[in-house]
Amino acid sequence: MTRHQEQQRAQDATDATDRDFHDMLWAAEQRDRAAGETDCPADTDSQAQALSRQLRAVDREHNQWDRAALRNAWIQMRKDQTAAQTDAAAAQQDRLQAQRDRQASADDRTAAQADRLAAQADREQAIVEDQQRQPPWRDEIAHDDLPSSARTSQRNRAVHDMRQQAEEAVRRGEQAHHDAVAAHHRVEQMAQRLSDIQARWQRTIDSDEQATSQRPADDEPEHFQ
Repeated sequence: MTRHQEQQRAQDATDATDRDFHDMLWAAEQRDRAAGETDCPADTDSQAQALSRQLRAVDREHNQWDRAALRNAWIQMRKDQTAAQTDAAAAQQDRLQAQRDRQASADDRTAAQADRLAAQADREQAIVEDQQRQPPWRDEIAHDDLPSSARTSQRNRAVHDMRQQAEEAVRRGEQAHHDAVAAHHRVEQMAQRLSDIQARWQRTIDSDEQATSQRPADDEPEHFQ
């Protein structure tokens, strides 16, 4: 699996979890709202029934707090994930630029090698000419060698700088990839937490329904959604 496919798969999983998260919160809010509207005190309520109603009201309030905390955590997590995706895209551009820089460095090294070979040929030719004429013109030879040496040194410095820039771009790309993977792991942890809270809410609903079914027949019935 390529890195692009891995990122796309993580994005699809995050989008699906996001939809499930909002659907679950919406359903829980509707359920608590309906329960709060129908769970009204009655004149014939016993002390146990009144206490049970108070406990259910407290549970609904706690559920509301949990949903608010989860929503804030989810929003922050999505912001972190968006930032990680932006960093990953920037890292991809850095990797492409690093590849271009490496190619340019290779071209510069080839050109520098050609300059060195040309300089070597010039020196050998100068030696041959020096042996063929008297007296040797040392100043002319030194003057001819200087521009080639300076050009070679300048190219070597440019190649060194480009290599350092390419290595730094690769390091930034690896760090961005690690950040994207960490964001995906946070999504999975949030999904597990949502599943646990949903199970707790379901247990509360089941307990309320069981308590309702066990009420005495002469008590006024209560309605829950």
